[in-house]
Amino acid sequence: MEALESAGAKAYLGTGNAHHVGVINEYIFLECEFVDDFKVLMHTKNVISVLRFYVGAHEGYAANVCFDVEYEMEGEQALNRYLELGGRLGLTDTEIAENTRKVKLSRKKKADKHQQR
Repeated sequence: MEALESAGAKAYLGTGNAHHVGVINEYIFLECEFVDDFKVLMHTKNVISVLRFYVGAHEGYAANVCFDVEYEMEGEQALNRYLELGGRLGLTDTEIAENTRKVKLSRKKKADKHQQR
């Protein structure tokens, strides 16, 4: 959530569980890989609110409670606006290589720390 709260964020955050996620300024773009019309553009504050509620629900604070999710646009309009704002989908080969390097370094640091115990 800290990354989402940072001002001026601009990135393609990746793919997971059949969804693409990107951020541009104060907006988050979500797209389902399997259903063409399942695209939304949400304001960051709404995403953070939903995530906090979700975390609370899993920690037992709000179990079995329904909640509304607000978004700015949906469908192709959401994708078009995200791209107009300067958002993008996908990573460059250089970004993939850098991310892989960071993950390997992080794993090595964790393994080294664990061995020191």
